[in-house]
Amino acid sequence: MKATTKKFQMLIAAALLSISTIMAQEWTMLNPNPTFNAMHAVSFPSADTGFVVGNNSMVLRTFDGGQTWQELEFPVAGVQIRFVDFRDNNHGIIVAWSHILTTFDAGESWNYTHKQLYGDYVNAHLIDEELGWVVGTNDILMKTTDGGLNWQEMPATGIYGVAIEFASPEVGYIAGHITYSGTIPRLLKTTDGGDSWEFLTVPDEVKSIAYMDVIDEDQIWVAATSHMVNYDSTHVVFKAYRSMDGGQSWQDFEVGRSDGSNVRRIQFSDASNGMLMSYSSIYFTADSGTSWESSPIQMFPGGAYTDFSWDGDDFIVASGFGPSLVKSTDGGNNWTNMIQGYTDSWRSIYFLNEDIGFVGSLLHWGAGILRTANGGQNWEPVHFDSLFSGSYFYSIAFADELRGWAPSTNSKIYHTADGGLNWNLTNTGFPYTFHKVNALPDGTIYMISSDMKMIKSTDWGVTWMEMSLVVGEGLAFNGMFHFVDASTGFLTARNPQNQTMLFKTSDGGFGWQQLNYNSTNRILSLSFFDENNGMISVQGMGVMHTDDGGDSWSEAEKIAGYEINHLTLYSPTEAVAVYDDAFVAVTEDSGETWIVRMEHTSVDPTNPCFFFWMAAKAG
Repeated sequence: MKATTKKFQMLIAAALLSISTIMAQEWTMLNPNPTFNAMHAVSFPSADTGFVVGNNSMVLRTFDGGQTWQELEFPVAGVQIRFVDFRDNNHGIIVAWSHILTTFDAGESWNYTHKQLYGDYVNAHLIDEELGWVVGTNDILMKTTDGGLNWQEMPATGIYGVAIEFASPEVGYIAGHITYSGTIPRLLKTTDGGDSWEFLTVPDEVKSIAYMDVIDEDQIWVAATSHMVNYDSTHVVFKAYRSMDGGQSWQDFEVGRSDGSNVRRIQFSDASNGMLMSYSSIYFTADSGTSWESSPIQMFPGGAYTDFSWDGDDFIVASGFGPSLVKSTDGGNNWTNMIQGYTDSWRSIYFLNEDIGFVGSLLHWGAGILRTANGGQNWEPVHFDSLFSGSYFYSIAFADELRGWAPSTNSKIYHTADGGLNWNLTNTGFPYTFHKVNALPDGTIYMISSDMKMIKSTDWGVTWMEMSLVVGEGLAFNGMFHFVDASTGFLTARNPQNQTMLFKTSDGGFGWQQLNYNSTNRILSLSFFDENNGMISVQGMGVMHTDDGGDSWSEAEKIAGYEINHLTLYSPTEAVAVYDDAFVAVTEDSGETWIVRMEHTSVDPTNPCFFFWMAAKAG
């Protein structure tokens, strides 16, 4: 069957990234929108116009308050962008590593400066359309007088700068710490436009400065990352510090009880109204810091807020890991999630056809499975008769379009008989925690646990029997488990020496023989089309093919230098190969040659999971 007579329907899920079909060629992002990348910084100069930056050189722009987003091109791939700031809708700056970008037209065009110094650019401040500053690690201090077309290195400050802000072209402040020690905070002030700087005294209890805000030439605020003990109570609290005389003296203010995270940012719109953010909370003050109130901002597991943009009134946008992007239009009383779709941690994926599919893992409300009926464009939670806290689904498999199984943690197994709309807890009679399930069209189902316990049903899961896997002492299941029919199956195991072993059964799992693939390196993926034709990916070696059921193997072939961690064989000679969320290639000649379908920068998912489904199409 030639490539012109078929169409591949390919779907990838990465546990860290939700469903990641990365943008390249015929691949499109399904979920979440607008991005799966962690967000480090956000700037909304108005309620309509906003910019978000983050991992993998991500720069996003919106002109409709976050309803739709456009990804802007960053000149270098793979950069973790941590700062963006726009002083109005058109004029803004981005700094990351050794890169500086400024724009006069809302990001339609950029002035790009690449200047490699002995450190990284961390923070920036545009005083007006022409005058701006950049501060960074290892004494970095840069100045522009032409809107970022040219940058001048300024005299070294002797600190690792984390924030820079000017009250006027002449008076400005830099917050940071001594370059060789992150535990000795430093605050500097200039009164001559940055030609010279003086060190200011910082309160002794401040061990590190997270951020700084300048209200006017004399009034400044700093937020400490360390948790300060309030000796008048029993808990550990955040504190903020204010100087009314240009840093000569300080007053401390208790913000709120620590949630175990550090302070990220502080900002005041005037002398009375301020906002402070930790990784999971936002606090407001309307009385110059005397009292603070926590906002009911929601944080999902695995997320962390890193930045906010506030107009000083009611409009706030907060960004962070997850990805997390939320908006408030009433001063933080209520929040709207600007991420469309789900950002939970997936551990399993299964598609019945090009339209109906499932992903399962630990969702923000607990263990669950999501179902799509339109090829991943929309996802909805399915119904369970019961769920257990802290559990997630290792794998999902269907025997036909109605009947499916999903083993979970805590020795729980769920079954559906209506195409995955409703799932019920089922009892196999065995107390093992099963990691993988294979379901065959004739009603034969196999499950295996991490400690090599295997059970089998030949009547659609009504009754189960335990298989005796006498294949060696001290073996552990190594993740690869595939039955091509009720009789023939393959699995990998790990011996006490951490070497991988490959086994085959030809009698439905009653007896197993070890196969020799000329290595004991870990098998990263295994796929068989039938009892004879299969492929394995071996760590450090490459992909091998067999046409005699594993008795002999082809020479290992590296595919573009990637460690392939998923293979799917569609016919005796046709297969797809995947590396994480970064690379997809196909072959039509048993792996002798491969055609790259997608190549992208990996975001290093911690628990990648994949599923590929192919349907033959006429024409």
